[in-house]
Amino acid sequence: MKTASNIRTPVVAGQFYPADRHELEQQLQHFYRKAGAQEKTQARGVLAPHAGYVFSGATAAQAFAAVEIPKNVILLGPNHQGRGARAAVYDSGAWETPLGEVNVNTELGSQLCQRVAGLSSDCDAHRFEHSLEVMLPFLQYQRPGVKIVPVMLREHRFEALEQMGRELAEVLRTMHGDVLLVTSSDMSHYLPAEVAQEQDLPVLKLMTQGRAREMYNYVLEHQISMCGIFPATLMLTTLNALGGEPCRGELLEYTHSGEASGDNAAVVGYAAAVFR
Repeated sequence: MKTASNIRTPVVAGQFYPADRHELEQQLQHFYRKAGAQEKTQARGVLAPHAGYVFSGATAAQAFAAVEIPKNVILLGPNHQGRGARAAVYDSGAWETPLGEVNVNTELGSQLCQRVAGLSSDCDAHRFEHSLEVMLPFLQYQRPGVKIVPVMLREHRFEALEQMGRELAEVLRTMHGDVLLVTSSDMSHYLPAEVAQEQDLPVLKLMTQGRAREMYNYVLEHQISMCGIFPATLMLTTLNALGGEPCRGELLEYTHSGEASGDNAAVVGYAAAVFR
């Protein structure tokens, strides 16, 4: 039974996306019309950006519109606040948005905390973080009744993420039905548009080739300000463990904030990718 104490209320509604249900639904409809009719596929993973919808909402819609949203979704995002556990799982209750409540899959959340080393039950760590919240309206719009397990990551060594990926893959093998991994990440931050693209496209190439270690090392060695490098690495190591070989993805769109603001001098990069 849910109680008020474990229902997470939105913190960026009215800032990153509309707080009014009707206005939010209209904006989502606009994004999906812009994405166009796509043949939806069963996917294992998705990469989508988490900025304000005016900047990145259309790009996020490109990713979600390309896939069938299954009943269960694990959300992987960065911890911008530095609050709580290094790998914090919101393992009970529900998240609220202007479109209604999204229930947490308590059984799956418990499995992650028990069977994946390093993952900890920590709902409080999620209270003020936006990176996963902004994913929810897209999921609700496409799949009413979807269940989620939100997971937030701070800095981890590659070897730790690889081990977590192997153990997460074992959990997913025991699940009845598909589970979609959604990585929430923006790319380079506050660089000229040309420089951001030069930095981001090699990262996205490595990502869509499933080259997890090389992607991780490239981002850290080149000091690329991709905020979701740790959740993206966990998604890849999990998918690679599930398939027994490097996964393959498709980059659907790369853009940046200057496309909306008109300011190309200091942009944030956004990407949509799908891993089938």
